[in-house]
Amino acid sequence: MGIRSLDIPLEQLPTLVTLDWNLQRARMPLEQQIAALKAKGVDTTDLEAEILAPLLALEKEGEKRLKKCVRNHPLWGWLKHIGGVGEKFTAQLIYLITGKKHTETCQEKRDKYFAKKKPGEKRARAFTCDCPVMEIDRFHSVSALWKYAGMNTESYCRDCKKTLDDNVTSCTHCGSTNTGRRAPRRRRGQKVTWNPKLRSVCRNIGKSFVMVTSSQYRPHYDRAKEFYNRKDPHLSDGHRDARARRKTVKLFLSHLFEMWHRVKGLEPPKSYAEEKLGHVHRIPPPESEETRKKEGE
Repeated sequence: MGIRSLDIPLEQLPTLVTLDWNLQRARMPLEQQIAALKAKGVDTTDLEAEILAPLLALEKEGEKRLKKCVRNHPLWGWLKHIGGVGEKFTAQLIYLITGKKHTETCQEKRDKYFAKKKPGEKRARAFTCDCPVMEIDRFHSVSALWKYAGMNTESYCRDCKKTLDDNVTSCTHCGSTNTGRRAPRRRRGQKVTWNPKLRSVCRNIGKSFVMVTSSQYRPHYDRAKEFYNRKDPHLSDGHRDARARRKTVKLFLSHLFEMWHRVKGLEPPKSYAEEKLGHVHRIPPPESEETRKKEGE
């Protein structure tokens, strides 16, 4: 039976996104194990027919419902015209960016709750709070969104490769002044400052921009790749490519930050470069076909 778009409310979006991920995690190892059994000459007809086929059908049905659901979101009116960003990426972005904006008091309680449990200490099974659930307006600037997505940079020593504190001029480990900036990395014993799942989605979107040559962001990637080829010839091609993709994704996130505010009827906050550094040149978001038609009229 067909599913109309209006039959699936947006409240089901988190459930459908997590369902899609869970089904993929169940299907992919199963397919690998079946392929390994086939390589050994084992008959897997019953395994494919009774387990894999229903799992594929369930995943397809869930994906169809996910796509129908996300089309009801007002942000889809802009994102549907962006090459390389389909319904699944849109749903994942909306789900991962939406969340609670915790107060300072709540954050202290959360840190205490998630800290290492003391011997004999009893806790509730789950941490709950009354902080409001917000969308893009939970971030005060696009820089905060970049940091949450793991698209910010951190200072490091180019000689010993150690991570350094920001605003330092020399390495505290080897004393070298040859410092630079790079993508943030996990460090043992320290909590990450970004959402690992959102960072993974952003990386996949960057790869999609490269593969979809008709995307509005492919020219930005080409220019960034050419820039890093001239600036950092000592780096490998893979490193320069990763930097170009990160720069392109950051541009896309800045446009997403602006357009999401506008569809909610809010004025997007200015970036640090515009507000503090006085920059006047900016790259505007790609316009949708509906916007072009309205301006033409």
